[in-house]
Amino acid sequence: MAYHAWGAFASPLLIALLVTGERVARVAGLSPAEARRNALPILRQTLANYTRLGPAGAFSGPIVRGDAPVVRQHLKELKKVP
Repeated sequence: MAYHAWGAFASPLLIALLVTGERVARVAGLSPAEARRNALPILRQTLANYTRLGPAGAFSGPIVRGDAPVVRQHLKELKKVP
């Protein structure tokens, strides 16, 4: 039963994350279709990295690089997302 719960957990949460990403993209001026199309290469690479390297190795971006100014700007922009 835990195996079934794991699958029921993973898929809906992924969709919720993607929909939230569409909201952020909307603030950036992209339509939902554009957001999905533009996100696909990033998502594919992230999933490939996750499969090959595990979660810690797949994590990337300004937090991993220690780029605090970019993170601060991202947080400021995210305040605009409904």
